[in-house]
Amino acid sequence: MASTVHICNLALAKLGAKSIESLDENSKEARLCSLFYESVRDDLLRAHPWGFAAARAVLARLSDGPAFGYSAAFQLPADCLKVRTLNEDPAALFAVEGRALLTDEAAARITYTARLQDPTGFDPLFVQALAARLAAELCVPIAKSAALSDRLWRVSEAMGERAALEDAREGSAQVVTPNPYLTARS
Repeated sequence: MASTVHICNLALAKLGAKSIESLDENSKEARLCSLFYESVRDDLLRAHPWGFAAARAVLARLSDGPAFGYSAAFQLPADCLKVRTLNEDPAALFAVEGRALLTDEAAARITYTARLQDPTGFDPLFVQALAARLAAELCVPIAKSAALSDRLWRVSEAMGERAALEDAREGSAQVVTPNPYLTARS
């Protein structure tokens, strides 16, 4: 079962660095892992619609709507990293501004990517991709090797693509509905 420290230690092992017991310990490795971990995790979560990070919510309408452009504004959940769909309609138009979703829809039901802070729910391939990406980020400050950094970035990209591909293979195939704007041009 993955933990934040376990993921950081996987990354440190790729660099040949010493492992850590806690992100709070007084070591260069722990300070750097603490500095990079959350932003790298969130970036990787946003990069693909991971099944394990999917969440759904019915949004509350905000009393102050947008000044122009859309008729309604809705409050996004605090853990929302990326809105995937609105009202299960691929053609529904919306924009995200700050922590609000703007749309002309009367109600807002979204699927979104949640910021997962507990790594025990991460897919095993995501853990490997996150460790590889973290190693690439930590390489220069810890190993001070540009050549190793370049190699780790390539490994990180490959691991991320593999994890995303395997994640996309789970579940039933989605029916692709034609975009009305594109079919109107035909």
